[in-house]
Amino acid sequence: MEDEAVSIDSTARLSKPGMPQAHCRDDLDLCKVLEPGLWGIVLAGGEGERFKELAEKLCGYPRPKQYCAVLGRRTMIQHTLARAEFLIPAERIVVVVNESHRKEVLDQLGGRPRGTVLFQPQNRETATGILLPLTWIARQDREAVVVILPSDHFVLEEARFMAHVRWAKRLVENQARDLCILLGVGAEAPETGYGWIEPLDVAGGVGVSRVRAFREKPDFQTAEYMYRSGWLWNTLVLVARAGTLLQMYKEYLPDLYERFERIAPLLGTHEEKGALEEAYARIPPISISQGILQRNPVNLRALRVRKVLWSDWGSPMRVLQTLERIGRLHELASRLARRGHDPETILGRIC
Repeated sequence: MEDEAVSIDSTARLSKPGMPQAHCRDDLDLCKVLEPGLWGIVLAGGEGERFKELAEKLCGYPRPKQYCAVLGRRTMIQHTLARAEFLIPAERIVVVVNESHRKEVLDQLGGRPRGTVLFQPQNRETATGILLPLTWIARQDREAVVVILPSDHFVLEEARFMAHVRWAKRLVENQARDLCILLGVGAEAPETGYGWIEPLDVAGGVGVSRVRAFREKPDFQTAEYMYRSGWLWNTLVLVARAGTLLQMYKEYLPDLYERFERIAPLLGTHEEKGALEEAYARIPPISISQGILQRNPVNLRALRVRKVLWSDWGSPMRVLQTLERIGRLHELASRLARRGHDPETILGRIC
């Protein structure tokens, strides 16, 4: 993608005469220029059930995976926050966490700017986990463009990945205000644990494309068909205006939207805690993939991420696959050994 001029959404003809054309570079210094008007939402409310056994071996107790360090000293959430800060100042990055993780949050996020860590009473999946900070951000800056970043993903080429985020932000800001742009990566296997995106330009066009279909966690036979047909893996990294996302919630999840509309004036006040506890007790768990993305809104687009090794570290198997691929599996084995465990036994059980 270096020095590459890109045609934007050729199927939809989004480019207009006189509008700036999108360019994307993977230059680290360029990527670290902060983007005005861009806010980040970091999702850190998951319990990580599949990861708990490995987390217990790494940390001494079944710590939620986003608060675990697998390589080096930084935990997954700390890596995510550092990546977000390539483009976004810390005061515009809002982290949504669970009350049950308060110990880990205070240990690892205690230095975050005041008011940017939002506690949920309990995990109600990603639709609610996104809407809480989205509502908070919209009250601060109604014109904000937001990027949603899960806290348990591995990204090797971080600067290049965030260059794609910046590219999507500038498209939303300069060319198509109502778009919701979802970052997708080329599939490498028939993975049943991911969401899948079918772009209209399956043949490999560069840039942003319309979405023909979206499918969450298919069975193996379906995943194999998608893999062979050129579908993309969904990273759940999503870029859109705050107002656009709120309108999508209003259309597709009206009950949830209306509940948060009532709560919005109480956020940041002494009444917030009680209002959230009452609301969350009545909210059923629903993911944004099921509630919105699978309905394939007309303004949904896919941006193909290129030359980036990405993985959702939702399971120990994906961690092992990634570390083996980048030649760093020995570091995990050494860490387990230092904790007094037999790496061969533990890693063999995962495989």
